[in-house]
Amino acid sequence: MSGGRPVPDFSGRIRRHLQVLAEDIGPRGSGTEAEARAAAYVEAQLRAVLPRVWSEDFKTPGAYAWAYLVIYGLALVGALALVAAAAAAPFASGRGLAAAALVLGVGAVVLLLRENTTAGTLGGWFRQYPSRNVIGVLPPAEAEPGTAAPVVLSAHVDSAKWGLMFDPKGVHRFRALFLGGVASMALVPVLGLAIWLTGRAVLGWIAVVPAAWLLVSMALLVHREVVGTYTPGANDNASGVAAMLALAEYFAERPPRRVPLWFVATGAEEVGLVGMLDFLRRHGHELRDAAFFIFDNIGSGHPKYAVTEGMIRSYRLDSGLIDLAARIAAAHPEWGVRPARNDLMSTDALPAVRQGFRTIAFRAEDDRGLLPNWHWPTDTLDRVDVDVINTVARLAEAMIREMDGG
Repeated sequence: MSGGRPVPDFSGRIRRHLQVLAEDIGPRGSGTEAEARAAAYVEAQLRAVLPRVWSEDFKTPGAYAWAYLVIYGLALVGALALVAAAAAAPFASGRGLAAAALVLGVGAVVLLLRENTTAGTLGGWFRQYPSRNVIGVLPPAEAEPGTAAPVVLSAHVDSAKWGLMFDPKGVHRFRALFLGGVASMALVPVLGLAIWLTGRAVLGWIAVVPAAWLLVSMALLVHREVVGTYTPGANDNASGVAAMLALAEYFAERPPRRVPLWFVATGAEEVGLVGMLDFLRRHGHELRDAAFFIFDNIGSGHPKYAVTEGMIRSYRLDSGLIDLAARIAAAHPEWGVRPARNDLMSTDALPAVRQGFRTIAFRAEDDRGLLPNWHWPTDTLDRVDVDVINTVARLAEAMIREMDGG
C-alpha cells in the first residue's frame, strides 16, 4: 500500500512492450527504418489509450561521431603544429605555429563545450536522416486543462552502436578516456600560448601526449562507426519506453484529477539528444511549468533517480522532484531505490534541465555505478530485469499521485 492505495504492478504491460521493441523489432539505430517501426509501434499503443496522439518529424545525424571527429581533428592539428614548432627549434621561435595552435585549440574547446552541453551543436551539419517524436496527451479527470502543471514522461526509442570504448571489461574507464580527451584538447591552447609568449618552441614536444590521446580517441570513434553495429537496446532503451507505455495505459484507466500528462517517445537520442531538442523547440513555450520525468536504462541493476546530469558541466536536477522521489523511496525501503549522479553520456534530461525545466531522470546501475551491457551487443532481452523496470514505474506513479494531491 502507498498512502492507503494499492501499489500497482506494471510487469505484464512492461514484458509485452519489451518483447516487441527489443526482439520483434530489435536494433533501432537513429534515423533507420527500424527506429521508424519502433516509433510507429509506440504511436499505435498510445492511440489505443489516449485521446490525443501525434508525431513530429525532424532530420537527424546518423551518428554523433562526425561532429566529435571535427572537434578532435581541430585540436589534433593544433597539437601537431606545436610538435612541428618544437622540431624546428632552435632555428625558429615557433610563434607562428604556436599562434595557430592557440586559435585551433581554443576553437576546439569552445565547440566541445557547446556540443557536449547542447548549447549549439555541430551535429546540425550532418542532419540527413528522417526521425520523429511521438507525443500523447492525457488531460486530467476533473480539473480544466491548464490548472495544474503538466508532467512529461519521456523515453527514447533508438538504440546505439557498440564500440570498443564500451567493452564491459574496460567500460569503467570510459569517463577517464573522455576526460583525458578534454584535458588533451585544453592543453593545446595552453602550450600554444606559452610558446607564443616565451618563444621556447621546445615546449611543443609536450604536445606529443595530447596528440596521441586525441588520435586514439578519433580511432575509436571511426572504428565504432565503420565496424560497430546497432545493439538490440533492451535496456537502452526499450526498458524506458516500456515503462512509459505501461504508465500511459495505467493512467488512461485511472487518470490524475488535476495533472495533465504528456507521454513523449523521442527519436535520435543516441546521436546528440536530437529528438528532445526538437521537442523542446516546438513545445517548450507551452510547458514552462512542466516537470520532466526521463526514463533511460532502467532495466538492469539497482533502481536509481539521478540528482545530476552532465559529462563536463554537472547540472543539478530539480530539488523538489529529487526530494519527492527520496521521500517515496524512504517509504518503500523494499524497492531499494537510491540517488545517483549521471556523469557518463548525457540523457534527454540534459537539454531539459539546461533550458530551465524541472527535471528528474531514472536509471539503474550495477554495483560499480555503471550501466549494465551499455552500448554492447549483450544488451538483450534476457539480461533485462522486469522487476527493476516495475520498481521505477511504481516510483514515477507514486510521484505523480503525490503531485496530483495524493
